[in-house]
Amino acid sequence: MLAKQIFFLNFGVKVTGLGMLVCLSSCANWKESELKELKEKNVVQEPIVRKQGDVCIRIEKPLHRTRDAYPWEKEKR
Repeated sequence: MLAKQIFFLNFGVKVTGLGMLVCLSSCANWKESELKELKEKNVVQEPIVRKQGDVCIRIEKPLHRTRDAYPWEKEKR
């Protein structure tokens, strides 16, 4: 009978310890998840509005350039 009581006492301590561990680990990232949620709520998306001919960066046409020969290509010629 004493063995059963010790077993159930030991079992109860393990279950309680496991429950506390689960509770504490689930609350560990509370602050990070709360900040992530606030960031997602504060995001504002607006379309980019531009007028015709409005250019931020001018793109020039690339110039054609012949590549230099590699050393092994020079030897063959």
